[in-house]
Amino acid sequence: MKTRKLLALLLVLVMSLTMGGLTAFADESGDDGTDNPPVTTEPTEPTEPTEPTEPTEPSDESGDPEDSEDFDETEDSIGSGENTEKPDVSMVVTGIPETPVKAGDTISYTVEVEANGADTTGWYVLIRDALKAEINNSESYEEKVELSDNKVTVTYSIPKDFYISSAQYHISFVLTDGKQDEYGNDNILAQEFSKSINTKKTLENSIDFQLKGLVTGTEYPFSITWTNTVDYDIKDFATSIWTEIYDKQGEAYGAKPTYKITKYPEGAKVVKQGEGSAEVENITIPKGGNVTVSGTVSYPAEGISAQLHFDEIINGEFISQASTTGFSVGASTGGNGNTSQQPGTETSGNTAKDKATGITVSGLEAGVELSVKSVTKEQQTAIEKQVQNLLGNTKGIKIFDISLLKDGKEVQPGTPVKVTMPIPEGFSTNLKLYHQNTKGVLEAVNISVKDSNVSFEAKSFSPYVLVDMGAKAANTSTNVKSPKTGDTSSMMLYLMLALAAMGSIGFAAKRRMNG
Repeated sequence: MKTRKLLALLLVLVMSLTMGGLTAFADESGDDGTDNPPVTTEPTEPTEPTEPTEPTEPSDESGDPEDSEDFDETEDSIGSGENTEKPDVSMVVTGIPETPVKAGDTISYTVEVEANGADTTGWYVLIRDALKAEINNSESYEEKVELSDNKVTVTYSIPKDFYISSAQYHISFVLTDGKQDEYGNDNILAQEFSKSINTKKTLENSIDFQLKGLVTGTEYPFSITWTNTVDYDIKDFATSIWTEIYDKQGEAYGAKPTYKITKYPEGAKVVKQGEGSAEVENITIPKGGNVTVSGTVSYPAEGISAQLHFDEIINGEFISQASTTGFSVGASTGGNGNTSQQPGTETSGNTAKDKATGITVSGLEAGVELSVKSVTKEQQTAIEKQVQNLLGNTKGIKIFDISLLKDGKEVQPGTPVKVTMPIPEGFSTNLKLYHQNTKGVLEAVNISVKDSNVSFEAKSFSPYVLVDMGAKAANTSTNVKSPKTGDTSSMMLYLMLALAAMGSIGFAAKRRMNG
């Protein structure tokens, strides 16, 4: 009898301990009979080690300065790749000529690295030089030059018979330690952007063409003069004259302008004129001399944005292009062809809007008109290369050559004005904006993105470059989740322990009774 009482007391004790464990588990897992998510705490029992979790991506609410309208992104901040483990280094570039260089000149510049005591063994400078690329007749030039006494010097000559097609060539410098990151990219220690070599073009050009008040059905004279800056004759030079023009919907229209050539150099040949374009071949431009090609053009349909182009071709190869700064063509009124405002632009008070792009400028002075046009192919290529050097791969690039006109001449605003442009179709809202200054350097611009528009303040005008960086990476988390309410894995462990304990007690009691 005493034995049975003892067994009963032990059974009650075991059950109490078991229920206490289940109660503790329920408290830990947050299971209070509701659907509220459990609160994660440290487990009371040792658990099996788990695989380390991947670091979580920062959320958009982390205060990323790039998402702030007040974020001031400068050239020094672009692609800086801040890393506290990297040495504190800087680069200084010297020797780039201040005055324009010409064919036959020698270029020599030096990159000096201040390493602040760091071991620079194996470090090198990655150099992208657009002038050297053109000399090598390639689209790009990239060279890795290893540091020597913390310096790198690059020297090369421009061939005497080399045709210089641009007034400026850009260079970029990237300092690396010769190692690569986990993605196989060069480990960047420092970057220096948008240094440039000014050059004296082989042919300078001057275009004379009316830019304001053009209407359909009227012949307008044009004239272009090329001046040879080298000490040898330019032979077998040709030009193709054509117009890039867009209608009210911003699409290139099929109506063909009519061209007539009225003046060209002796010995040259007019091989085409009339509808579509005009072409003059077999032009010789004597050393130090100049030649002029003149004619007229008539536009059969309205156009809100247009540029007159003069392709420069030597020995049948396209070299460069001269272009007007842009114009528009309005409907003929039968009068003298003058219009009260630039066609394709809506003006209200001190605000002007370009109909084709939707770009709006507010805060204009009286009598100032807005002009938005495309850049030349040469400008497009140069700017895209700069953007690639600054940012690497991007999703999309749009270039807007915005200018203000007063009495047909370009002017700059007396005080800062506000510019608003719609986000182009297909672009995300992860955008950057750059302004190409008078030296050809791309400068970062603070922007505000709201209601499918980009707004910014402008103190001067020339090409603005809108860059789509693509959709931001989604915020992910790899934190281990707590067990949900109703998860039976840990509860089953308690039950198994309880049954094992009860079985042991029963077995001991039976042995005692049999004994």
